[in-house]
Amino acid sequence: MKKSLRIIGGSTTTLTGVVLLVLPGPGIALIIVGLGILAKDIPLAAHWHGKVLHHSRRAATGVGRKLGRGRDSNAGS
Repeated sequence: MKKSLRIIGGSTTTLTGVVLLVLPGPGIALIIVGLGILAKDIPLAAHWHGKVLHHSRRAATGVGRKLGRGRDSNAGS
């Protein structure tokens, strides 16, 4: 019973995140959470959860570096 509820909840959360990639909202965050819920019961979801988490962290680091460089380069002008 718990497994079924987790799969339904994780699937719903993940699909809502996919819809919110197009509509305004926290799409990527919901996909990560949904895959995290599904990862307990579905090995493929665990694999994709790791990949999405890795790429989102990498993207966030890259954005932070670009924003940091932008401020530093403007400070000397």
